[in-house]
Amino acid sequence: MLLAATDRGVCFLGFAEPAEALKRELRRRFPRARLEPGAEALAGWLSAALAFLEAPRDALRLPLDLQGTAFQCRVWEAMQAIPFGETRSYADIAAAIGAPRAARAVGRASALNPVSLVVPCHRMQGGDGALRGYRWGLDQKRALLAMERAAREGTVMPGARSSGRRPA
Repeated sequence: MLLAATDRGVCFLGFAEPAEALKRELRRRFPRARLEPGAEALAGWLSAALAFLEAPRDALRLPLDLQGTAFQCRVWEAMQAIPFGETRSYADIAAAIGAPRAARAVGRASALNPVSLVVPCHRMQGGDGALRGYRWGLDQKRALLAMERAAREGTVMPGARSSGRRPA
């Protein structure tokens, strides 16, 4: 996992890839940023993100510093309103932000989400109910949703916290 922040909040959260790939992604998204290690300053936020992956119990809430268009920010805000363990379609989010014909644009904004898990793009699905692409892989998306649903229903999932395993 790689978490990056400004003095205003988390601006990048990536996981499920080798460290170098995550660093490349961070540099691509923020080419003019001065990157400095901040382990102590970010430790609490990183611990919260890791705990969410280990055993989600509720939505992951961290202070954010999101850079995007006004439309993208509206989409990301609406995605944060999706209840824990539930999904919404791209069309649902488009309607929720007052742009009912913009389902494809919502999908693009979802794909550009820089803070996966905090802005829960894993809770998005197609209009037919099928899961669509996820930056970290559909297997990760399925695992996250299954863990959230199990936590919401109070059931224990195989491979959850008790075994120490996280989504692959």
